[in-house]
Amino acid sequence: MELSDLHPLTTHFPIAFLTLASILCGVSIFRKSDFLSKSLLLILILGVVSSVLTLFTGNLAATEFSSAIAPRLDAFISSEINSLIEQHEDFATYTMLNYTFMLIILFYEFINKRRNKQPIGAALRIVILGLTSLTGLYLIYKTGIYGGELVFRYGVGSWVP
Repeated sequence: MELSDLHPLTTHFPIAFLTLASILCGVSIFRKSDFLSKSLLLILILGVVSSVLTLFTGNLAATEFSSAIAPRLDAFISSEINSLIEQHEDFATYTMLNYTFMLIILFYEFINKRRNKQPIGAALRIVILGLTSLTGLYLIYKTGIYGGELVFRYGVGSWVP
């Protein structure tokens, strides 16, 4: 088993963790709770780490496709699939960067709270966390659309005996 074969197995972890992080972030905007803040931070860390792993395995799978499978396909189909792979990879990268930014903001807030320093202003916090949560959900959706099209329309990543 190659590392690139792990991409379909790792894909759903960041989807679940990051979607849950967006939901918890939305709840945390309106409800202050130490347990909620720590849970959000933990889930966000798990989501970002799993998204890095998934990006890594996805890049390996894309490289494997380009070198081993694409040359055997019709030129038009191969270029269409490569275009979808690039879009899928771009949106996955934007998703990871978006949630990494959210993690940095929440970690900064967590550290400041522990040091009894002034946290981010309430209005700024709502805007930043609200926008990164909604943007993140949209990016997860778009990444999934392109990934789903690759698998279900073209069979990329499907096992062929």
